[in-house]
Amino acid sequence: MNYGAGGVPNGSNIDFTVPSADSPTTFTYVASSHVLTVVSGNGLPSLKPQKAFWLGRSYIAWNLGANPTGQTYRLYAAPTGGLTPTPTGITGGTAFPLTYDPAGLPADVKAKFPAQAGLGALRLPADVAGQAPQLLKGQVAVAAFDAGGNLLDATGLQIPGVLDDLYAGAAQRSLGPVWNGNQPTLALWAPTAQAVSVNLYAAGAGSALIATVPLRDTGDGVWSVTRLCSTRSVSGT
Repeated sequence: MNYGAGGVPNGSNIDFTVPSADSPTTFTYVASSHVLTVVSGNGLPSLKPQKAFWLGRSYIAWNLGANPTGQTYRLYAAPTGGLTPTPTGITGGTAFPLTYDPAGLPADVKAKFPAQAGLGALRLPADVAGQAPQLLKGQVAVAAFDAGGNLLDATGLQIPGVLDDLYAGAAQRSLGPVWNGNQPTLALWAPTAQAVSVNLYAAGAGSALIATVPLRDTGDGVWSVTRLCSTRSVSGT
């Protein structure tokens, strides 16, 4: 059997960095959830493994341990990255409170994500859930604290679930280049991008650059631009 990040069968690799050859590294494995936690160097958790799952705009799933009610939780977001764990939290971003839901994930979320159905459920406040599209354009992480405010654990977030929830309508969009006469429209699904542009060339790779054209965020995770061209030989990369 192979369990990856977050205890997911055949899941992604668990990345971690050892600061130096003599730095201690601790591996903790929970047999019931198959979740492996790696702590190296200064004893602070790494945000790279992405052990938590943002499954819908209002819910995050995470292995919360044996005493979830005795802990508090926060979501952290940084538009340009740079989130860094410290003994009392995560620096480099904005913190948002999360609420532990003892009822667990909603039934529809469990049905959609059976591999995460047994994980603990953290609920986002309505105003924070409403900011999800912008928060997802930067780095995001979650952290757990004990009653004294000390950091117990922290991890990055896997976000495909929340992206599908927020931008379900994009599944009906036509993506790529579409021609209407001599007028092309280019559409690209990039919901976490902060800006998108396309380079136009006269005849493909190796030819002269004609222009760099910005695409517009259409609000459903799709970036698009329509441009009048005199010939179909123009190509973008």
